[in-house]
Amino acid sequence: MGAERRAPAAWALGGVAALAALVQLWVIGPVLLGPDESVYASQVSPLIPPSPFTAPRARGTSWLAAPIIEVTSDQFVWRTYLTVLAAVALVLGFWPWLRLLPRWVPVIAAALLSGLWVSVFYAPTLMPNYWVAVCGVAATGWLLRARTGPWWALLSTAIAVVAAALLRPPDSAFLVVGLLGVALLVPGTALRRRLVSAVTVLAALVLGWLPWLIEAVTRYGGIRARLDAGSDYQGGLHPQPGFLYAFRSVDGPLLCRPCGAGAVGTPWYGYLWLLAPLLLIIVGIVGAWHLRYRRAVAGALLVAACSAVPYLLLTGYGAPRFLLPAYALLSLPAGFGVWWAWQRLAAPDRWARWLARAAVVVVIGALLASQAVVLDHVRTAAYESRELFAAQLRILAGKGLRPPCAVAGRLSNIRALLSDCRKLDPQERRPPSLRALGRAGPVAYFAKGRTPPPGTAGWTPVQLPGLDGRRGPVAFLSPAATP
Repeated sequence: MGAERRAPAAWALGGVAALAALVQLWVIGPVLLGPDESVYASQVSPLIPPSPFTAPRARGTSWLAAPIIEVTSDQFVWRTYLTVLAAVALVLGFWPWLRLLPRWVPVIAAALLSGLWVSVFYAPTLMPNYWVAVCGVAATGWLLRARTGPWWALLSTAIAVVAAALLRPPDSAFLVVGLLGVALLVPGTALRRRLVSAVTVLAALVLGWLPWLIEAVTRYGGIRARLDAGSDYQGGLHPQPGFLYAFRSVDGPLLCRPCGAGAVGTPWYGYLWLLAPLLLIIVGIVGAWHLRYRRAVAGALLVAACSAVPYLLLTGYGAPRFLLPAYALLSLPAGFGVWWAWQRLAAPDRWARWLARAAVVVVIGALLASQAVVLDHVRTAAYESRELFAAQLRILAGKGLRPPCAVAGRLSNIRALLSDCRKLDPQERRPPSLRALGRAGPVAYFAKGRTPPPGTAGWTPVQLPGLDGRRGPVAFLSPAATP
């Protein structure tokens, strides 16, 4: 009987995922890969050599898209593949919560998460944050189910933790801290089962970290050396007011680094949308306490808080995608708040009841509308900047930069991907090697000014256009590039 009651909610969850996929594909499908995405794609692409892989990155994100990247170079096909995968991940992430909360709450939570602009923008991308977010939701749900549920609930928890660790090891460590708190502190479970859950979560974390650890020893000179290199790359991870940078970037820019006072992407009223989720979360906590769903909601809140710690308290810059794991878990108490408010608005007077429920709809509608406005702004900026790369490369192709060719300099990751040229490695960028390569074939070196980089003396400078009629970079073309 319980399964029959949950069936409509399960179908509705699939419908939310399908609708979210259609919106994501329509909005983000035509947007070309960004610089970070091109780094991950280059690790598994047969067309271009791997770009330098910095210490904080993990191979799991590249492996996520390897099946499609090995088959085709069409970036719209890549986006479609990632969009479908993101929809499946959304369903799997919220599935265990159908038994932990009132059956419509996970559906509402999934809809709220999918309605955030940062979720629409990053779900179909080759970036780890969205995928870690759904892994965190799934791991927390299955761990709570494992308190009194079957053994495979704990196995599902382990699978979600391994996936998160493969995708982004540092984030998974903070996720596991929250999961250990759920396993050991949430009451209602025998001590032996709590200990087994904690050991399973830790073992899954170590298993997911193994590729990263092996690479740390073989390529970076040790685990400590890689951790230090990763910290240096991110400007140093230490106690600092990261929450200020997160707030400044909540509506853009996509990367707030450096994140000074001038980095605010929207005026002050652009942040008012934060009040609606905060209000819904508070209502959800009250409702969960009143209806005795305290353990499930408390678990989601605990893991969300731990997931946000590195970006609110330790990081000296901001990006909206960093907090996606916390947003995903907070969508559950927010969804509970929507559901409980709707149930409580059962005034005896029919007109009063419908007016109250209309107010709930207006609040949710205003939240989604504000997200649509921000999404349009961010998507337009991303589309224009990445289309500019393609236009610049068309100019250079007319001047002789055609395969087999090579590129180096500013943002050469994405330029290599778009031009079917290979990116020069650090050894090849040394002046003697650069001069020899420039005589052998077409090479373009992208620089900020008109001063020739070392090794490009005598090369042809080409001033490229920038955004809004401004000057872009200068590309120095080697002598072998002929129109």
